[in-house]
Amino acid sequence: MGITWGLFFSNMFVMMNDVYDQETSPKMTGYLQSVNMVAMLIAAPVTGILSDVASWRVVFYACIPFLLISVLLVTKA
Repeated sequence: MGITWGLFFSNMFVMMNDVYDQETSPKMTGYLQSVNMVAMLIAAPVTGILSDVASWRVVFYACIPFLLISVLLVTKA
């Protein structure tokens, strides 16, 4: 997971610099980092509580709609 996350994280910034110009890229990078940080801070406690209260399967099945939305967005791009 560590190697994969490192590749994914660095590729996000490379793609960000390719998509946006030099003036807009730092602002968008800041937005991306902010969203990632908020998501990491919220996701860990929420998934921990859900897996304690219900089951790990609930967490797994809750991710499926987000996966489908992501696939739809990527295929339309």
